Amino acid sequence: MTTFAVPRKGAAVFERQLLATLPPAAARLLRVAHDLSFARDLETVVVTARSAARELTAADGVSIVLRSGNECYYADEEAIAPLWKGRRFPVEACVSGWVMTENIAAVIPDIYADSRVPHEIYRPTFVKSLAMVPVRAPEPIAAIGAYWADPHEATEEELGAMTLLADHIALALRNVELYDELSVALRREKDARRVAEAAIASKDEFLALVAHELRQPLHASLAALRMMSAQTTIESGDHARSVLERQLTQMTSLVEELLDAARIVRGHVQLNDAVFDVRAAIERAADSARALIAERQHEFVVSLPEEPVIVQADASRLEQVFSNLLSNAAKYTDPCGRITLSLAVDESFANIT
Repeated sequence: MTTFAVPRKGAAVFERQLLATLPPAAARLLRVAHDLSFARDLETVVVTARSAARELTAADGVSIVLRSGNECYYADEEAIAPLWKGRRFPVEACVSGWVMTENIAAVIPDIYADSRVPHEIYRPTFVKSLAMVPVRAPEPIAAIGAYWADPHEATEEELGAMTLLADHIALALRNVELYDELSVALRREKDARRVAEAAIASKDEFLALVAHELRQPLHASLAALRMMSAQTTIESGDHARSVLERQLTQMTSLVEELLDAARIVRGHVQLNDAVFDVRAAIERAADSARALIAERQHEFVVSLPEEPVIVQADASRLEQVFSNLLSNAAKYTDPCGRITLSLAVDESFANIT
């Protein structure tokens, strides 16, 4: 089978020649179908349909009406004088609403002889006759209206052209919906990818931080073990065991914090509320941090009330919070700094600073 490509310029010439052989109305419908197929937003559809509807019907005015809940919204118009562009009417109070509700066209040669027409709304306009067709069966979402300044009964050709145009508009509106849905889906996918990339970057930073935090106690532990294996004096052995115990405790605490973080992410954290003296939790946290604070040569001041301070909370979690705060203070305060931890009671609150 032989195939060949038609140059774009040649295709355009062929298109013009084809349109020249068609009746004017058919050629216009073909052009508007082409234009609507490329519409990507509602405004383009409405403007294209408005101009085509007036040309196809030779009417004195046309309007594009969109259904919005229980209202008819006159989105756009092209006419010899203003009609109702931008206004909204109840579905049951206008011809466009009747057309969309009944899903049938309306041809009204004399608007003042038809009870479906709200005469007071039409009276200020030039309209004497009209034709209205629904867009998208079986549940119309819009309507096309054509209006004449003189008594006129829309012909079968005019009504047929409006109906075909309505079909093209329905397809274009659906394309716009699909395009919007696709755009939203692509935007969500892009956002999700950006969030995932940020999560990966955060995970990498977190792993680097964990490695940094574990390296120091591991090195200290290794040094202590080497000191013990060297079989030095009893004092140096006791010191090495003390260092090893302190560093292993620090690593154990870090691992527990990592496990707690994982539980929080998974939503598996359980709080064990109890009534207790919060001073005890603060003292335990302070005792666990003293070695690190002393190592950094900080001054450490703890100020607690003499009377018990009773709270209802999870004692272990509070102690963990206090320990983390003191650990961070010890690590990130310049050497030979001052760290204070105080507890004060203000009415029904325990203030820890």
